[in-house]
Formats: sequence, C-alpha cells, structure tokens
Amino acid sequence: MTEIIEQTHNIAAEYRARMTLCFIVLAAAAVLFYAFNLYAVVSRTVALSRVQSETAAAGSAVASLDAEYLGLSSALTPDSLGAHGLVQGKVSAYIERPASTASIGPLASVGHEL
Repeated sequence: MTEIIEQTHNIAAEYRARMTLCFIVLAAAAVLFYAFNLYAVVSRTVALSRVQSETAAAGSAVASLDAEYLGLSSALTPDSLGAHGLVQGKVSAYIERPASTASIGPLASVGHEL
C-alpha cells in the first residue's frame, strides 16, 4: 500500500511540476505579447504626434505663402505690368463657329464644341 501511495505521490508531483512549468511559460508568453503591444502603441503615438506637428508646420507655411500670394496678386495691375515691359495681348483673328455646331443650342452656348 505504501508503494502505491508513493507512486501516486510521484505522479501527482510530476504533473504538478509540468503544470507549473506550463503556467510559467504561458505567463512569460503573455508578458512578451503585452510588452510588444505596449511598445507598438507607444511608437505609433509618438509617430502620430510627430506627423501632427509636421502637418501644423506645413499648414502654417501654406497659409503664409497664400497670404503672400494674395498680396502680390492684388498688386498686379495692367499699369504695373506695363512698367515691366508687358503689354496686353491683342486678338488678331477670331475662329468662326460652323453653322452645324451653332444650331445645337446648349452645347454651343457653354463652349463644349468638339
């Protein structure tokens, strides 16, 4: 009887050791999985904040260039262009519209003749 109890105790101890080892391996895998996901979240958050700051900087640069463009384009007049040697172009010949496209109506009025 003592031998049977001893064998049962040895088998139970062996299973308990295997189950403990399995639990430790699963816990280590879960910790590694958690650490990897935490690293991924932190790196994506840092990248997102960097992209947002670059977007804000680009937006302010575009706004500045837009304001400069509006200021320069409002200063352009035919007189100021004439001071730089530019003159207004003159149309030398007009292209006549054929009668076939002139009678179409809305097509000819919006300028989509082909």
